[in-house]
Amino acid sequence: MKFEEDLSYRRSDIQGLRGIAVLLVVFFHAGLRLPGGFIGVDVFFVVSGYVITSSLIRESTGPETIKLQLQNFYIRRAKRLIPALSTLILAVMGASYLIESSWGEQQRTALSGIASTFSFANIRYALDSSGYFSLAAKTNPLLHIWSLSVEEQFYIVFPILVLVLLRKSRNFYKTKFVLLVIAFISFILSILLSYGLPPFESFARAQQIAFYMPFTRTWEFLAGVLIALPMSSKWVTFNRFATIRSMQILGMFGILFSSFFIQDWGVFPGFSVLIPVVSTVVLIWAGSLNSGGLITRCCSNSWLVFIGNISYSWYLWHWPFIVFGQRIWPNTPFVRELAAISSLLPALLSYQFIESRWQNRGNRPKKDLTSILFLFVLLPLLAGALLFWQANRTQPNNIQVDQSTKSDLGVDCNYLEESCFDLHPDRDRQILLVGDSHAAALFPLVKFVGDQNDVGVNIVSRPGCPFLNRELAFYLYTFESQNLMTRTDCVKVYSEAIGWLSSDRVDLVLFANNAPLYVGEPRLNQSFDLRVSCFTVGENCDYSNDHSLRLEQYKDFLISSVMEILEYSDRVILIAPLPYQFRDPSDFVRDENRGLGTPRSAVDGIRASVLQVLNDVSSMDDRIAVWDPIETLCNDEVCPESTDGESNYSDNSHLSVAGTFLMERSLNAALQLK
Repeated sequence: MKFEEDLSYRRSDIQGLRGIAVLLVVFFHAGLRLPGGFIGVDVFFVVSGYVITSSLIRESTGPETIKLQLQNFYIRRAKRLIPALSTLILAVMGASYLIESSWGEQQRTALSGIASTFSFANIRYALDSSGYFSLAAKTNPLLHIWSLSVEEQFYIVFPILVLVLLRKSRNFYKTKFVLLVIAFISFILSILLSYGLPPFESFARAQQIAFYMPFTRTWEFLAGVLIALPMSSKWVTFNRFATIRSMQILGMFGILFSSFFIQDWGVFPGFSVLIPVVSTVVLIWAGSLNSGGLITRCCSNSWLVFIGNISYSWYLWHWPFIVFGQRIWPNTPFVRELAAISSLLPALLSYQFIESRWQNRGNRPKKDLTSILFLFVLLPLLAGALLFWQANRTQPNNIQVDQSTKSDLGVDCNYLEESCFDLHPDRDRQILLVGDSHAAALFPLVKFVGDQNDVGVNIVSRPGCPFLNRELAFYLYTFESQNLMTRTDCVKVYSEAIGWLSSDRVDLVLFANNAPLYVGEPRLNQSFDLRVSCFTVGENCDYSNDHSLRLEQYKDFLISSVMEILEYSDRVILIAPLPYQFRDPSDFVRDENRGLGTPRSAVDGIRASVLQVLNDVSSMDDRIAVWDPIETLCNDEVCPESTDGESNYSDNSHLSVAGTFLMERSLNAALQLK
């Protein structure tokens, strides 16, 4: 088969495969039961490598110079990608101004839009403090543009390499060898960074770099590139239908299997990304060998082909609709699903009136480049700059969000982010505050009250560690990219605290953690990603998401912990769960006059089961008490986000310093230090 005859751009099964890929991503983002649907992006990468290489091969056979061929290629890609992307960025800038807060979120969206316009979105997110699967990332309306930036960066470098190789040598084996070496290096870098292996074991945010950066994703594109290059005559004539059919079935099974189960394997991309990449390669390859297979015919279904045709526009629009839909209607059932479906309308309009029209314009290089530069590059840059400027200019001064916790208290670390063991037994009476980051957020208030009463205040805290009896216990985001189930930090912190307690008896231990999260409180999952907690050490960890089972586990371990602590302390006070805000406090800045917050009924529902456990435990011994400051933070109707112009929260679950001091009188009464 001559390579000129490989009209891959006319292969309907390729368009159908694109349709499957975008459906996987949309289903994943919409919150449907497809926890590995994000691998649709990896399918896109392989397909893009295949289609682009087929196009470059056709270019290389023409009489034009390499310079002219590259010019034609880049203009086509610019017309294909930039107008639709820039239109989306402009729309998001406008929506951000109307919907998002000027306290950080508009600035974030503006900078993301500027980075996306320059095709640097992936680099910006790689260097950010939160990963793709974090809660913070999932509120960024332009997060999904990272994959387009990776693709565009690949397009900048790859065509030059391929056209030079194709022009310099008609020996496709040499070309394939060079590309195989590059792919191998890229894959090895991806593995080393994904797992934090030498020499990257101490490299900051290594996993995020593996996820976002082009040099760790290049091998996925090259997987498609290699099968687009002409094959040997043996494979061209290979036409054993039974074998090809088996290949197609295995390829489709690999993609579907990944979509349902790849999330459970922890590290991504890592080795697990091989499954969707190899499966996509197999499907494309088998389809090129024989178009009569069942799977190939299914991929050529007219509906899938149609979805494939609009896949780029739908990919652009679906995520902002989901993010803004959740922002406007945070507690509405099925809002993500409805937003994903609704995004089809602007996607269709974008495909019909922007993407298709620009793609089918006549070849007028200078005029096209000038139009793209002024209409679709300068305008989104200007919009991003204006949004950033006005957000800083109009940021209200009467609402103060204090996100610090320890910076002015003379201690060495941020208790919301690091393990801390800060002990100062220099007074006759001693208090020990133990728990996770929720305990850490209370430290400024407890220290202040202790100082007022000449009582030493000490803290042992570790984010994600509920401080349960010598057992590994922490939580994960459901889609977190790293499996930390065997980490022993929590065991170490607990053991050190008990060791200190046993050497010098304290008067009182305050016990605080984010218990509703650890027990998988169902009501919490309407607005937050489901976390997974583990209450046993080692590989045989209970991953059950059964709320009742996890509640019983939590109760048993809490009893064990409290009884052990009472061997070295006169009293233990269990701090009741504090109210959540269903949205980040910065969302309320525009609406401070409305007194917005979380409905009291919703807060009571979230806390009910854990509060009952705490009361049951306190009834077992007169030395155990429960402190519930809910009435100081909430009224009968709502738990407000701010009080007298100051935010009560530093994020949607941790109290700010100002918020903790609302409970000063209540804490004094509970501690009974006078």
